[in-house]
Amino acid sequence: MAHFFMARFGRDLPAYDPPAGVTIRTFAPGDEETFLRCCAGGELGTESWSLDDVREKLLGKPGVAPERVFFAEDAQGRAGATATAVFEEGRGYVHMVAADPSFRGKGLGKAACYAAVRCLVDAGYDYIVLETDDFRAPALHIYDWLGFVRTGVPDRVREALAACGLADRIREFRVSTATVGLAAQAVGCEPARIAKTLSFAVGGGCALIVCAGDARIDNPKFKARFHEKARMLPHERVQEITGHPVGGVCPFAAGGASVYLDESLRRFDVVYPAAGGANTAVRLTPEELARATGGQWIDVCRIPQGE
Repeated sequence: MAHFFMARFGRDLPAYDPPAGVTIRTFAPGDEETFLRCCAGGELGTESWSLDDVREKLLGKPGVAPERVFFAEDAQGRAGATATAVFEEGRGYVHMVAADPSFRGKGLGKAACYAAVRCLVDAGYDYIVLETDDFRAPALHIYDWLGFVRTGVPDRVREALAACGLADRIREFRVSTATVGLAAQAVGCEPARIAKTLSFAVGGGCALIVCAGDARIDNPKFKARFHEKARMLPHERVQEITGHPVGGVCPFAAGGASVYLDESLRRFDVVYPAAGGANTAVRLTPEELARATGGQWIDVCRIPQGE
């Protein structure tokens, strides 16, 4: 079981209409018990809370106000899920997302969570975070739909870099680094210096190919080096197989994956691979990258000319 942060960047939200009969309202006097019922079974640490605790630990939390605590109600007017939008300096925070166990599967949790995110976006936040756990599959599905991605540096990545004396090269940002272009903007470098990691299923295993941000797989070279049936991992299986989320895939602490470093990286003195989160990067020389990953140098990419 792992506890981690997720974040969304920007103010775009998916189109959404609540299920028929589902409505949203905010916290009203006397809703302390309603809040605790919605949180029952959610393992949010509220099991021993009293009504006074709701007033002190929720409504008394800096950045929280009754109009930012949302409840989703069914067609009978029964509140079955809750989510809170917290206004913090420089970021929005989605807090206490939970659904009454007897109401789960009816879309109330999604409606409440959307309302909290919508509140933060409307308030001008383009950086919104939340905390969750890897066993919360229904919630993770909602967060993914809302555009949240896993952020921060996993402990195993930090430890792998620390073992090579390179932990001080890690950088974390308050903007997304999930694409080559976004990473280059965050780092402040040319896109080609972003060392992107491509994930392939090869035979019965996984191969991670790290190449320059402007490089593309050269099919004849790739097929000559790897099996003809090698294919890129489907988006939905990347984290399952590599241990890293899409947007943060990196060649460090990648389980049993084989790591290959493309020659396109060697033309730079410094490159920037991700560090296991969609807001991370590591400043390394190509030689340090090879040392930290144990990767094998190969030549399977090409640099587009005049594009």
